[in-house]
Amino acid sequence: MISKEAREKGDWRICDKLKDGIFWVKGWERVGGYRSECIKDFAIYKSDPEMCKKVPIKDDRNRCYLYVGIKLKNTSICDNIDNDYEKGMCYGGIKDASS
Repeated sequence: MISKEAREKGDWRICDKLKDGIFWVKGWERVGGYRSECIKDFAIYKSDPEMCKKVPIKDDRNRCYLYVGIKLKNTSICDNIDNDYEKGMCYGGIKDASS
């Protein structure tokens, strides 16, 4: 989820208007981190691994590095992931993209 306003203005700090936390949504067990997801999505949109560092929720930050690493085909970005499963997905995604 990326804030339409953040993308239109090209400014991820607009995501700070959103709140983080755990929210219960019908049909979902739980959804967390609107602000965190906004920053993650913006970093992916911009292909900016430095912005991934600003993602406050660890799971979202790992996914940020995963998608940006694959998009840029850069395994050093994958090294920032602290979840072995997603780190493996990142390396595998780069390998598959390079084939």
